[in-house]
Amino acid sequence: MTLEEIESYREKVLQIMFDVQVTIYNAKIIGNTSTEDEDWVKDHPFFRHYFSQMKFIAVIQLAKLLSQSDNQKLNFQKFLKRLQSEKLPEIKSASGKEVIEDKIEFYSKHQLMKLEEDINAAIERHKSDIKKLNDARDKVFAHSDPNFKEGFISWPAIESLSELVHFIYNKISGDFTNTEFMFPNKRTWSPEWVIEKAASTRPKRPRK
Repeated sequence: MTLEEIESYREKVLQIMFDVQVTIYNAKIIGNTSTEDEDWVKDHPFFRHYFSQMKFIAVIQLAKLLSQSDNQKLNFQKFLKRLQSEKLPEIKSASGKEVIEDKIEFYSKHQLMKLEEDINAAIERHKSDIKKLNDARDKVFAHSDPNFKEGFISWPAIESLSELVHFIYNKISGDFTNTEFMFPNKRTWSPEWVIEKAASTRPKRPRK
């Protein structure tokens, strides 16, 4: 596996994490009660539709990283298994040149096995929520199963899985590049400003 392939994988995971984090943040903004005028805005069909679509986004994106389905190519455990099959530390750039030490941390197979053990243990602790995630993806969003009667995945469960993904990303990123990622202020990607401005335009009802 080349350094470019590892970097490409990290970038794809980072984009998924970003989508999920922003989705959760916005779901809280739209789903939680605020002022009477802001709730009036959030009751608009656009926001009600957006709120229903946000769970779809979160489920589909998280499943890319946590589902063991054959068509989920970005799954964390599949990525680790591929690393296990490579001859470490012989990870080179695509040009075949040696990778400079400050760009990637080389480590032994034993260290890679420890990384895999830590990640598998974290996934095991969330197996109940991951099953709900897979059911939501396979039986509700990606395919409709009329016989599906189980409880639907909750927003707290989605948020818990988002934190799991963040943890795993930082474990992998920390081992390979000695870095961690912290999310920026998500208000930039939020409809809060629009809701606040629209609420200020609500016609005032005459006092009795």
